[in-house]
Amino acid sequence: MKKIKVDLNVMEDLFQEPEFNPFDPDCRCESGVADLFNQTQNLSPKEPVQIEISLATQPEETEIHGKTEAALRRYCEVKIVQSEREIREIRHQGKRDLGWALTILVILLLGAYLVTQLTFLPEIIIYLLSTGAGIIAWVTLWPPLDSVLYEWSPYRQTKLRYQQVQAAQIVITPSKNIDKGSL
Repeated sequence: MKKIKVDLNVMEDLFQEPEFNPFDPDCRCESGVADLFNQTQNLSPKEPVQIEISLATQPEETEIHGKTEAALRRYCEVKIVQSEREIREIRHQGKRDLGWALTILVILLLGAYLVTQLTFLPEIIIYLLSTGAGIIAWVTLWPPLDSVLYEWSPYRQTKLRYQQVQAAQIVITPSKNIDKGSL
């Protein structure tokens, strides 16, 4: 199990981007969840993680662990659903565009073939027209193929990362900077 840690001033910084203070060397410039997400980038999505949330200010709520765990799970679920929606939209758009691109591909390749049958044109013109039509056909086909094959992949990785954070074991600890006697 891989441990990832995020240091927060208050629990609200887990989901909200704190106000940046360039004069404070310990100031965070991103939310705790964004930090957690970034820390999972180099891990295998199947590797279980333990999240340690270190708080500088001890919360007054007694059920902070349960509430935080539930809130983090809900947040991740929303992000997972958003990623799934993006994947579906990209694939749908790619399939729709692929239909048009294949139609254009067939027309251009048929045109290239017909140009090769024209015997009254010089060979260089026939070659340039048929080759040009073939190149245009494949260039037309590439964007839909890219959508169907590759464009959705980053959203899948995002989904897997949020699933990893959602399934993580959560531990809330006081920051090392807090006076132990005040707890």
